Amino acid sequence: MLLSFRPYGWLTWFAGGFFLRDPAVVSVYWLVALPAGYVLSALYYRRRADARGIGGSVWPYALTGVGLLGFLVVASMVGRLQPGDLFVRGLTPLLTIALGLFVLAWVERSFALGLFAAAFLTLALVVNLYDIENLFQRVGMGVPVPAISLMVSGSVLLLAGVLSWNVSRRR
Repeated sequence: MLLSFRPYGWLTWFAGGFFLRDPAVVSVYWLVALPAGYVLSALYYRRRADARGIGGSVWPYALTGVGLLGFLVVASMVGRLQPGDLFVRGLTPLLTIALGLFVLAWVERSFALGLFAAAFLTLALVVNLYDIENLFQRVGMGVPVPAISLMVSGSVLLLAGVLSWNVSRRR
């Protein structure tokens, strides 16, 4: 027997995705994936700093990201987040990633990372406010709807991470 997440209340609504089949599963995904991603990123930067013998603390980045996620959860519990265009697709937590990247750029004193954070914030707003599957369908490509928005933004983050790792490995 498969377990089905069908809670009512704040968990169903905190990430949005009101018109998805099961918005609570989307919320559970973000509750697990975001803190894990922030902690793994902080551990990576810590390991890199230990290997180089120099580095700043990236815990402000991780704490900012988890804090913003906590803000989304608490705000949804007290009813301050109202359903709207930004919450329809269940990708609002991508904005916490983008804002966390700004903090990481500040901590790392990286202008390039700041530019990437601005570009990713733009992408996060686009996938939250526009059905990007329309772009794929216009050129005749069938895509999984609405997962394509998460796949595109996740691929951008993954590609940036691989490029950053490759550049740092060459140094």
